[in-house]
Amino acid sequence: MTKKTKAELARHQHDAVYTQWVGRPLEHRRTSDTEAFTDDLWSQGIRMGSSQELHRQMVMDIIRGHMAPS
Repeated sequence: MTKKTKAELARHQHDAVYTQWVGRPLEHRRTSDTEAFTDDLWSQGIRMGSSQELHRQMVMDIIRGHMAPS
């Protein structure tokens, strides 16, 4: 088995965050739910950044990146 590169690990983590977001019931995927979602990820050890604020920004970027344009 080959060792994954940093880019592959980051992509896996990105996919895991998005999968958890879309796995939530639709009524729990509102803008007002994102802070609790990012805090839950942080407490589970899924950390997208070195600080909680950077983590929140990166999670929001993932969520926004998959939303359909208005």
